[in-house]
Amino acid sequence: HRAHVRGGAEQQKHRLCVRLDRQGDLKIQPAQFIADALQNRFNRAILERLPSLNLPDAWLVAGCLFQTVWNVSSARPPETGIKDYDLFYFDPA
Repeated sequence: HRAHVRGGAEQQKHRLCVRLDRQGDLKIQPAQFIADALQNRFNRAILERLPSLNLPDAWLVAGCLFQTVWNVSSARPPETGIKDYDLFYFDPA
């Protein structure tokens, strides 16, 4: 599975959307996934600052999302075991 979260801060609220590959296999609803992923303070900070980078079609992706959700569901601190945070963007130019 891969997770992609795009976001930004608007009036102190996160605007997020989730695109999950193979959604039928996921045992959590997208809204709960987002809520759990935002419990990681680094995910929140990245998503708040991401728009300021002016990257076209930018996303926070991969293990930092799923590991956070796993940690939350396992009653561990949200940031446990996460060594990096990946950003993807697409520039058609």
